Amino acid sequence: MSRQGTALLHQTLPPRHTATHRQLLNLKNSLMRRPIDPELSRSRTLVGSSAPSVVNGSLMSHPFATKSSREQFGRVFDWGKKSDWPQWNFREIVSHIHFPLGISVRLLVITLLMLTLPPAMYSSAAGPPDELNPELSLNPELSLTEKGVTLTLIAEHPDVVTPTGLDVDSKGNVWLVCSHTHFRPENYEGPEHDEIIVLQPNGTRSVFFNQTTATMDLELGPDGWVYLAERDRILRVKDSDHDGLGDKVEVIAELKTEADYPHNGLSGLAWHPDGRLIFALGENFWKSWILNGADHKTITGTGEGGIFCCTAEGNKLARIAKGFWNPFGVCVREDGVIFAAENDPGARPPCRLLHVVQGGDYGYQRHYGNAAYHPFVCWDGELRGTLPMLHSVAEAPCGIAPLGNGLIVPSWTDHRIDFYPLKDSGASFTTQQIPLIRGGKHFRPTCITQAAPTVFYLTDWVFGSYQLHGRGRVWKLEINPESAQWLGPMKLREKTSQANFAEQLLDGEYSAPTRELLKLCRSEDRFLSHAAITALGKKIKSINQIEASTLSINDQISLLLAIRKIDPTNTEWVEYFLGKTDTEIRFETLRWISESRLTDFSDAVEKMASNPKLDYKTFEAALATINTLAGNPQAGVADPAMLIARISDTNAPSQERAYALRLLDPQSKEFKKPLWESLADTGDLEILRELTRALAANQTEKARHLLFDLAETASIPTAIRADAIAGLAQPSIENIPRLVKLAESMSRALREEAIRSLRYSKLNEKQRLVLQAIGKRYPKSADLINATLRPAMIGQGRPTNSQTAAWQQRLAKIQQPVDLEAGRRIFHHSQVGTCSKCHRHRGRGSVVGPDLSAVSNTGSPDRILRSILQPSRDVDPQYFPRMLITDDGHIFTGIMLRDGGGGNEVYRDNTGRERVFKTANIIERKELHTSMMPEGLVDTLTDRELRDLIAFMNGQPDQVLSNGGKTLGTADSDKIAKFLGVWFLDFKDGYGGWLEITQNQQGLAANLMWRVGSAKPVETVDLLDGSLVMTGNRKSKKTNYVATVRNGTITVMSQANKEVAQGRRCPPMPPRPDLSKIRFGKPIRLFNGANLSGWKLQPKDAQNGWRAEDGEMINETPKSDFSAYGEFGNLRTTRAFGDCKVHIEFNIGKQRNSGVYVRGLYEAQVVDRDSRMQGISGPGAIFGRIVPTSNAGLPGGQWQTYDLTLVDRHMTVQLNGKTVINNQPVMGATGGALFGDVMRDGPLYLQGDHTSVRYRNVLLSPRIE
Repeated sequence: MSRQGTALLHQTLPPRHTATHRQLLNLKNSLMRRPIDPELSRSRTLVGSSAPSVVNGSLMSHPFATKSSREQFGRVFDWGKKSDWPQWNFREIVSHIHFPLGISVRLLVITLLMLTLPPAMYSSAAGPPDELNPELSLNPELSLTEKGVTLTLIAEHPDVVTPTGLDVDSKGNVWLVCSHTHFRPENYEGPEHDEIIVLQPNGTRSVFFNQTTATMDLELGPDGWVYLAERDRILRVKDSDHDGLGDKVEVIAELKTEADYPHNGLSGLAWHPDGRLIFALGENFWKSWILNGADHKTITGTGEGGIFCCTAEGNKLARIAKGFWNPFGVCVREDGVIFAAENDPGARPPCRLLHVVQGGDYGYQRHYGNAAYHPFVCWDGELRGTLPMLHSVAEAPCGIAPLGNGLIVPSWTDHRIDFYPLKDSGASFTTQQIPLIRGGKHFRPTCITQAAPTVFYLTDWVFGSYQLHGRGRVWKLEINPESAQWLGPMKLREKTSQANFAEQLLDGEYSAPTRELLKLCRSEDRFLSHAAITALGKKIKSINQIEASTLSINDQISLLLAIRKIDPTNTEWVEYFLGKTDTEIRFETLRWISESRLTDFSDAVEKMASNPKLDYKTFEAALATINTLAGNPQAGVADPAMLIARISDTNAPSQERAYALRLLDPQSKEFKKPLWESLADTGDLEILRELTRALAANQTEKARHLLFDLAETASIPTAIRADAIAGLAQPSIENIPRLVKLAESMSRALREEAIRSLRYSKLNEKQRLVLQAIGKRYPKSADLINATLRPAMIGQGRPTNSQTAAWQQRLAKIQQPVDLEAGRRIFHHSQVGTCSKCHRHRGRGSVVGPDLSAVSNTGSPDRILRSILQPSRDVDPQYFPRMLITDDGHIFTGIMLRDGGGGNEVYRDNTGRERVFKTANIIERKELHTSMMPEGLVDTLTDRELRDLIAFMNGQPDQVLSNGGKTLGTADSDKIAKFLGVWFLDFKDGYGGWLEITQNQQGLAANLMWRVGSAKPVETVDLLDGSLVMTGNRKSKKTNYVATVRNGTITVMSQANKEVAQGRRCPPMPPRPDLSKIRFGKPIRLFNGANLSGWKLQPKDAQNGWRAEDGEMINETPKSDFSAYGEFGNLRTTRAFGDCKVHIEFNIGKQRNSGVYVRGLYEAQVVDRDSRMQGISGPGAIFGRIVPTSNAGLPGGQWQTYDLTLVDRHMTVQLNGKTVINNQPVMGATGGALFGDVMRDGPLYLQGDHTSVRYRNVLLSPRIE
């Protein structure tokens, strides 16, 4: 009997009976190997079917189990029934005592247990009593959400308890860690150390090794070595005398640190194809650490996790990447690409899926503290030189494994297993989350290992308690590629040219000139840019500071990043860059000084922080650096005591005091009336401005009293008084007259802020008459008066929220000039706008949503407008909220921060505050794929307020455009305005096109679809003598397209071949239709099955490959490539149709290509499931326009079915009965369309100029208007 088995028997007895029980157990022999109880080895299997499978109450037994054994199995393992015992009964306990004393001893054990262990007296050895109550069911409540998934229970408690890492050897033996040390409760009676156990296919269980503590992972290695990751050691163990016990131990790597928390140290073992051992290190509670290899190679660090490697013997220790919190799960594909499943640090959700590359910095540094914001910390590549996540993952991922061209990631907290298909994107990937398995609170998957390409094993902690509790499971996960349509091709794709190029740059295999590297450093491909920066850093000896001064600001920043990466202690370059006046260069230099702890620059940084002309961003960075160099990096920029000291320093420059006041939390207990009054007495404009804004955010009665004093004091500058009034929204009935009085001010800023703050107030008739009179006296303020008197009317007569172009035109017609200060006040307003409740902007606001300080660098006015109109359209996954329903009926929506494992869950609410819920009190939870930003925000803003808010966030000083760094005059703005928008294009020979022209701070931008292919951005857009010249790549050659607009018609000519297209603006996109209210006529059979009557060749002079045969429309061509053009023709109906429903069946060969165009406009892509064309050009896609939610295609050569619905320019696509596109807008014609006019009726159009294809059963139901 194993020590674990002994421990579990100990747990079943009350403490006073322990000695007697030990005496009984001493009768057993000392064998460590024993067979698993046959009942325990009966597998339970859950298999995916055509509909999601659910297990609730019981699980299916393995097919080989007899009826009798299934009945016994149900008695022992029925998860749906409550019993007086946990997952074992008397028969089980006795069956695990295998020693030769005969049945009398077994009866003796039963007798003793019956006498000493009444069910009512049972108590668990560990964990929260409520959660581990034996009365509770341990049902994992599993459901399968995709086809082709099989989950089988292999083993569970008592053979497996609190398991962490596992691996499977070539003989099918499962090796795993049973933890007895993490966390060990006071009365836990299990083994002193963790056990490494082996589960053999024949049901035998043995203990291989039991001398480790806080063992987080296990990986089998070459030559019989078993590699283990303890909290502070990587070691390997071997059975040198072949007795089944590990007796030879070697330490591969050792972590020297004072931190001892179990699961933020070493973990994440994996093998690289080149033989290196890859492993991970967590953030280590921000304590300094020294990592030693077997050959005494040393790496040091503080407060940042990383990915490391060494040889199998522990030599050549090296760091691969940094900037992690806790990358528990690491895997390496057969092509050497490394991925990590990274837990989040609580205040910075979500957990991350990361593509790990050599030298990568992933942004996180724990030594900067736990605050939700620090200027030198990022989580999704927001800082220069850091790399973004591929996607968010469910909470608390502890493992990761490759599957085909994707990854499988289990979630401990969210009780699920997800698949992430990887799509090539430059030198990295993009992905999406596909749930495979969901479970209940007793399904806690931890580590996962790949036993075969489609076979995986995973451990299950069972309970949400970190404390040891004597429960655990091992599951086998199998994927059937034939029925798993979501999987895609199993064969690993070759790396992209960009990925290979990036590797060459990182490895030094490609030596590029400095100018080329500088250009690559500016690449939008972050992974290619990282590689170029690394390569540039290796050339720093060839660059001197005189040459550096001749570079552009952007190139100087690239040079700075390169030197900082390669030579972080090079103080000569630090001093050079610190002397620059550019804000971004200063910021990156301060970040350099802080990260490298360059204390020699302490005085210089302090002097910089006190510079009265310093901008806010540099001050914030300087303050963080000062704290780091002073040995207190955790203070960051939000430590109240530090900020109060600077605010109260009367000898400090007023700008410094004002900036510190901006950083102080207005709800801080240190922010009190005596401080307010002392700051108000300074009379300094900068301090008064920040004080006013802080008081507005404080919202206490005392703060509002002082705000009224500031607002009503005529000697105070108007801008500050306006800020004070903006903080007085939602006034009490007693204070409404004071705001009405301020609304009569001759100053427009004061008047309009008072009117705005009165919105939604209960005004009496006299007050309403006063406001009406103000509107007549000041017509330019009439829109705000109307909004205050009739707020419900604000949204009437406007375009729908999906009609962005119509909104742009509406806002462009506003005659009054942009008011950026009004836009700022709206952003921070507590009643109108309210953006700062969720967003930060230059140090003010909350952290629920993304920081918008630099939104003008990453977006455009159009994108900002669209995000306000449709907040849920482009939500980054890390900002998806969760809805909770608690047992008292309370409904809460917020962003999950962490699950502490102690029965509590922590969320961030919509004010940025942390909220704690007991897990036991949550009866329902749901992840919402919508924004926490309210949909109706635009209905609280007048057109002018919306325009000013967008201008403020975009940083626009006025309405003119920026083009190539030159400010355009009014005449040029008028010339450009006529080009802006979305245009459809028609060609004389019967093809269509599409053009979108937009503006941002960098100038003009355009996306063009020219006859075929998909819409792609052009490289440059320039205004030249009234024409717009767009330069793009066509067939690997640069091509100029010249556009002119006359009388509302746009003409575009390709200078390469003089091809001309003309068109007009696309009408605004209609709102999403309610398909339940749309009526369709009877289906029209378009193909009679005998001949091609009702169809004609397109173009008519093309070679014809079409024929009708045996009820099929057959197209045969010799073409096998996917190029856009061919000698053979397409086929179209002679009739034209409007909105409609289409049913069509097709048979496409492997790696062949066709398409079905609805109304001659929108192509539903026809390719096989495993086609090299995937995603936006793959099965179920509206080609180049809409990505299907999943690959529902079938292998080549099988008949497949499309059901396509087009209503109001919105497409719904069902492929083989599965909805893969649900009522989504199609922005314009797809490549190869017969025309570009989106309002024109058109035929059903079948693509035949590509490859061979067959169609049948072609039905069309026209919409009945």
